[in-house]
Amino acid sequence: MKRFSYRLPYLVTLLILISAALLSGACSVPQAIEPPVLHLGEDTCDDCGMIISDARYAGSYLYETGEKRYKSLIFDDIGDMMGYIKDHPEHKIAGMWVHDLESEEWIEAQSAFYVISPEIPTPMGHGILAVSSEEQAARIAATVHGSVVDWGHARVEMALAGHHH
Repeated sequence: MKRFSYRLPYLVTLLILISAALLSGACSVPQAIEPPVLHLGEDTCDDCGMIISDARYAGSYLYETGEKRYKSLIFDDIGDMMGYIKDHPEHKIAGMWVHDLESEEWIEAQSAFYVISPEIPTPMGHGILAVSSEEQAARIAATVHGSVVDWGHARVEMALAGHHH
């Protein structure tokens, strides 16, 4: 019995040390650079504060808050996201995503194709949508009398239109 009582504190101490080592290791794992999970009807736009209820026009970006630490922002309208980025040049952006209009899946903002038209009924009236292929964009643009642009041109057109509130 004496032998058992001697080993018990040793085992408890060993388990505490192993647990502490594992926990400190977990804290140093870098955050993943990936789009957020969107909770429709619950999440609010980081620009206008409205509840996000339509995934088709949503956007998101992740910016660095420290070494391998990030904050995710979500927007109900791609135009809101573009305006927010313009208003926050201090944000070191690590990833940017928009929802594909048709699949409602996140796609990288820089690789998406955008259709801009006043006929597109986006949540905040910016009139911009994203899709993953140029063919999709051309097909949609023809139905809404819109133009097809890439990320850089979309940002310029939104800035020129003064669509930020």
